[in-house]
Amino acid sequence: MLLLVQEHVNHVVINDADPAIHAFWLSVKHHTKELISLIQSIPLNVEEHARQRAIYSNPEGRDILELGFAALYLNRTSRSGILRGGPIGGKKQSGKYGIDARFNRETLIRQLQLIGRLSSRIDVFGIDAEEFLEKQVPQLPQRHLIYLDPPYFRNARRLYRNYYKAADHARLAKKVKGLRSPWVLTYDYCDEVRELYTGYPMCEFEIHYTANNSTRGTGRELMVWGGGFEMPCPPYATRRTLLKTGAKKDGTLPAAAA
Repeated sequence: MLLLVQEHVNHVVINDADPAIHAFWLSVKHHTKELISLIQSIPLNVEEHARQRAIYSNPEGRDILELGFAALYLNRTSRSGILRGGPIGGKKQSGKYGIDARFNRETLIRQLQLIGRLSSRIDVFGIDAEEFLEKQVPQLPQRHLIYLDPPYFRNARRLYRNYYKAADHARLAKKVKGLRSPWVLTYDYCDEVRELYTGYPMCEFEIHYTANNSTRGTGRELMVWGGGFEMPCPPYATRRTLLKTGAKKDGTLPAAAA
């Protein structure tokens, strides 16, 4: 979305099969004012976290705004932003950070207002990734870039409502590698993913996370790309990592064949 806000792209197409995430983006696009009103008035406490968790866990029959706001609330008040996770600070709120640590009302409202003004340049889908690649990608403008962020290969059951099994990851990889479009994909760093995308340039990078109330750390993710374009050197990747990909002396990463 930052690319759209900074006018690097003219249009953004978002797809997420999770009904709550899909509802959130629909709410951003169609119900911006109502979303902002909820942000202004919602309590930030463990009881409200439990109520929003119940909405997220039982999406059937919920309206778009109710379900979409639940996704936003849980993302900003749960540990590491995991929708199925517990509240920041724990149920007793005895941690170093409280449940309101990442729910900055003014910042959220400002961001939503900015995105809301660009809503006519955002399309939202809530279908399976393979279906999206097959049916919607051919409808995209000639000049486009596809970014994919599949569920993690490992520990996915704990993190997502819609998680993949090994066969699902393999089927997606086959579909992605068959694309004629330029694409970028990020995953958790593991040998299984490296094997699925053998022959394509990839880059290891670090992410920061909070595993529980007191533990912070650094994890690794993997970026893979293809479609016949060169990837600029990611500023967060180490030179050691870039050398693994065959980076050029100027730091430009190699292109994968279309």
